[in-house]
Amino acid sequence: MAETSLAQRSLWFLNELDPTQPVFNISGVMRIRGPLDTALLERALNVVVDRHEMLRTVFEVEDGVPVQVILPGMPVTVPVREVAPEDVESSVRAEVTRPFDLAAGPLLRMTVLRVAPDEHVAVLVMHHIVTDGWSNAILFRELADSYAALAAGRRPELGDLPVQYADYAQWELDNLRGERLEKLVDYWSDRLAGVAPLRLAGDRETPREPSFHGDTVMFDIPASVVSDLERLAKERGATVFMVLLAAYQVLLHRHSGQHDVAVACPVANRGQTGTEGLIGLFVNALVMRGDLSGDPAFLKLLDHVKEVCAGAIRHQDLPFGKLVELLKPQRHVGPGTPLAQVMFVLQNIPSEPWHAGELTLEPTWVPTGTAKYALALNVEPAGSGYLGVLEYSTDLFSRAGAERLTRQFVTLLRGLTADPEQPISRLPLLTEEERAAAARSGVVAKGEFTPAHELVEARAAADPDAPAVIQGAGRVSYGELVSWSRQIARRLRAAGLRAETPVAVSLGRSAELVAAYLGILQAGGVIAPLAAHASTELLQRTGAAYVIRPAGRGAPRPAITVTTADGAELPQPGPDVAILPSQLVCGTDTHAGLAALCRTPEWQAGERWLCLAPVESAWRDVLPILAAGATLVLPQGEPAFAEALAAVAEADVTGLAVPASVLPDLAAAGTGVVPGSVLRIVLDGGPAAWAVARRLWAGRPVELIQLYRPEGGCAVHAVRRRSPSGDENGDTAGVRVLDPWLEPVPEGMPGEVYLAGPALGRGREDAASTAACFVPDPFAEHPGGRLRRTGDRARLRDGRLELLGRFDRVVDLDGYPVPTDEIETVLMGHRDVADCAVGVRPGELVAYVVLTPTGQSSLGDLRRHVLTRLPAPMVPGRWAMVGAIARDPSGDVRWSDLPDVGELQTGSIAPRTPIEQEIATIVADLLGLPEVGMDDNFLELGGHSLLAVQLVSRARDAFGADLPLRLLYAPDATLEAFARHLFEELARAEEVDAAL
Repeated sequence: MAETSLAQRSLWFLNELDPTQPVFNISGVMRIRGPLDTALLERALNVVVDRHEMLRTVFEVEDGVPVQVILPGMPVTVPVREVAPEDVESSVRAEVTRPFDLAAGPLLRMTVLRVAPDEHVAVLVMHHIVTDGWSNAILFRELADSYAALAAGRRPELGDLPVQYADYAQWELDNLRGERLEKLVDYWSDRLAGVAPLRLAGDRETPREPSFHGDTVMFDIPASVVSDLERLAKERGATVFMVLLAAYQVLLHRHSGQHDVAVACPVANRGQTGTEGLIGLFVNALVMRGDLSGDPAFLKLLDHVKEVCAGAIRHQDLPFGKLVELLKPQRHVGPGTPLAQVMFVLQNIPSEPWHAGELTLEPTWVPTGTAKYALALNVEPAGSGYLGVLEYSTDLFSRAGAERLTRQFVTLLRGLTADPEQPISRLPLLTEEERAAAARSGVVAKGEFTPAHELVEARAAADPDAPAVIQGAGRVSYGELVSWSRQIARRLRAAGLRAETPVAVSLGRSAELVAAYLGILQAGGVIAPLAAHASTELLQRTGAAYVIRPAGRGAPRPAITVTTADGAELPQPGPDVAILPSQLVCGTDTHAGLAALCRTPEWQAGERWLCLAPVESAWRDVLPILAAGATLVLPQGEPAFAEALAAVAEADVTGLAVPASVLPDLAAAGTGVVPGSVLRIVLDGGPAAWAVARRLWAGRPVELIQLYRPEGGCAVHAVRRRSPSGDENGDTAGVRVLDPWLEPVPEGMPGEVYLAGPALGRGREDAASTAACFVPDPFAEHPGGRLRRTGDRARLRDGRLELLGRFDRVVDLDGYPVPTDEIETVLMGHRDVADCAVGVRPGELVAYVVLTPTGQSSLGDLRRHVLTRLPAPMVPGRWAMVGAIARDPSGDVRWSDLPDVGELQTGSIAPRTPIEQEIATIVADLLGLPEVGMDDNFLELGGHSLLAVQLVSRARDAFGADLPLRLLYAPDATLEAFARHLFEELARAEEVDAAL
């Protein structure tokens, strides 16, 4: 037996987390042309195996620590399989994805695929614990030399090895201690203090249980770009590696919005004498941490990267796994490591064919279907240019998304070499053609303007008896509704109503309310909506010259009175007026914007839509529904959410318009209160509303439609639709996603939403607000075009707008941007959460949660729910259960009404069963703690990889059951869960014994 190196210990432990994963398989695929003698190839391979002890090594555990067991011999057979040319790739993938057994070995295998008599593909696969990339090159070189010698009838002469890998492992353990180790640890502790996980905007939602599934995209970096890179590197006293690394960090910064970007970069780590020609695991990963704050020029960033690389190389002897163990960074869920989630590799030596006798061996790239990192960029010489291979996690990225990244990287390289003094924020990611296409994507098709009230009148003319409004037992037809609205319009015009004069509406939910909306618009006025029986003070705030109120009991319908603000009755009748597209409807919204909304296909004739919006904002739903010829269903009075739905159960409602204000009620009530006749649901709200709707209607035959209603604006087209089958699409007309310099951001990258076209609306109340909100449109066809900034964060993806939150909800915590509304979205996706609020009080994230009536989750459960979906810096440290979240009428949280919150306490659940008591005793003993609770997490208590192995080993000794290490590393792992798995394993064993 021999000691393992520190890198081997780390890799052994990672393998033990899931031994069935092939993620640590290292493969080399060679296309061999010529008369191959497979028997000689097998003999040549065994010559190399006999020469290198590492290839004859297996791994066992002694006292909780892995050790090398070097076998005197381990013959390797090389099977030969006939395959068709079209089956080569699938056959290779099957070989490279078969896992190894570290204890049984061998940890090397080779298979030859015969494609033709003089064409073969040799697939060599080894476990990473016995090799690295440099070692693979050694193995293939010695294999070729040995084959050539045997084919010539000679004995292979490879020379003596001065040392074996076990010697290196012992040297490392002897030297990495004392003052030398302290200096290395001090350096890296200082360099990596506070490093935060990189949060990339992938194409897919982060899975609850991440995998190592991956794929690759290959791309070319042209010779002209490589020449410019070499020139820039030479001028700046840098290397091409440094320039490429800096560019990669810029790309990651632009996609994540983070200024602190850490990238893992492998180094050969063969400085010890005699290791140059040795096969084994020597490679070490160095964390290159880039500081991109302050929007530096690329040249300044390159100088910074030079310094970082030089320091890292001088301190490269500390193994990466040991560094993670000593620094104890925050837990990381997903591909990559806690210190770096992305990797960059530059191979300086091109992969060229070589010869063995009459054979030509050509390296071939075959994807393995795995990914160790979220993104791993490999670049190597290829002809006069470079070949890039981007390996990506398919948990996070689609192939199309990965291909976009590669195009952006090449565009970025062109831009930074053309003008390296540009700030990194201005370096291009889109080509001119892509930029022009992105600008065109937000253009609104011009159509004939027809005001919303005229669309309703046209419906009435076509079918006057069709039901327009149903409320309880009462029904109002389209003909009646339009007749009422005309009466109101004539009375307002007769009183001298001027265009855009506010008319206050103080009515409850009713057909009269709808008629009032239509009448005001027909007369050219502006709707000033108020709650029923609004106070005089509220009325005065609207500045309205006219008021529409309920009439006295027993008055004929429409049961309303139309008066001046001082209560005087209005005369009858007045002339018709023409409506212009730029005239206001309500607030800053115009007739053009409302007409555009009415042209969308979200509401259809013959449908019955229940509108639950409060009267102050109901016009945005009511008018498009009626313009489409659908029937509006209104609940009586102002009932609670569930009562409102129950009241209309007999109305055969087919559509449900859900405003953001009832989102907590919807989450609390669940889908059981929604009439089964509902087939379409329109959501008015941001990402939290979408999360709740997807949770509630997952797998149900309901179409979900998300409207985008920017603050102070009409809804634009439906930005997101989800069919009952789960397919999604959307419409982004009138919407642009731009960076701070009004440049289009690439698809998938977050930016700010800007409105163009009819949804633009009118200016704000004062000139300063208008100037800040409305900016020149750089893509306008005619001079004077404007864009309206919204302050909303979003990204374009597959033709739809994916809302992320608000820029004013992003807080900076120790340099890490934390969008608090995204945390709320994740919480609202939990089945037990009815409402929540996340903020900072003071300097620390705090979460307030309202559970549904049937919710049983603890605060610890909710914290683990967030931890499995978001990086550790976005997990609140303080939590509280509350009965309700106090909000003002606009929906903003009244933080002063919420209680102070203490730290989330764990360890509160005492052991209850003999198994739990034994596990608690073992953990407390291993960690030197007086006691532990069953809701504690082993790693958060101070556990690490070595102690985790010892815990599993002692549990095996105590109960005779073997549990996988990954149970302790699961995102939601607790000691209670570990004990439960142990109990279930013992129960299964008893069932098997009984069956036998």
